[in-house]
Amino acid sequence: MAGTVRQPIHVAYNDGTLLQNELDRRFPGEARTIKMQGGQYMVYGPRLLTQDELTSIETAIRVHYNERSQGRSR
Repeated sequence: MAGTVRQPIHVAYNDGTLLQNELDRRFPGEARTIKMQGGQYMVYGPRLLTQDELTSIETAIRVHYNERSQGRSR
């Protein structure tokens, strides 16, 4: 994966679908993938995410996760 960087992201959910969906929504056209490594998600993409982007993504995932766990969805 030439030109690809790896970055840990601190979300602690078993299902990476929310994380992948959020990355796809925020960065359309950028090839970003996730893998679980050592109990932590790693994001692979063309650049490192900024701290603001990470915080925003983590917040959005918590909101979606809470809505889903309470039987609500957007």
